[in-house]
Amino acid sequence: MTQTIKIFGILLIILVGQIVNGQVDNLSKNSKLFDDEQNRYESELKTNKDSAEVYWKHANVTANFTFIAQKDAWKFYKRAIEIDSSKVIYFIDYGKYLHETIRAFDAATDIYSKGLRLFPDNIELNNGFDPFTNKQNGTETKHKTNC
Repeated sequence: MTQTIKIFGILLIILVGQIVNGQVDNLSKNSKLFDDEQNRYESELKTNKDSAEVYWKHANVTANFTFIAQKDAWKFYKRAIEIDSSKVIYFIDYGKYLHETIRAFDAATDIYSKGLRLFPDNIELNNGFDPFTNKQNGTETKHKTNC
């Protein structure tokens, strides 16, 4: 019986060690991804300070992170649209991010509406806007992002 407890204790220590090491590895991997993207973004920003595309690219990369940094992507989408609102893809990507990633339904509705005022015949914007106008999504919540 004592030997079984010792074996179980050793296995538990090994398991805890693997979990802790996995979290450290994940943190270092995420830190590297974030740092690499920040360096790319800052470098591009130096040469193209007033380019909406720089902000849009950074927003798309940041939105696809699987860690807390993804919650800041809206700032970069917003800036891209402030600089250049003539590209429908900025509204589409921003709306998808607000709706699908951070579940900010009211803010997504606002962005899709703004996009549709500029691009009324765009199918992708209309498709993104449909769940809100048809009230198909029963889990709508209020969430503000200053969009």
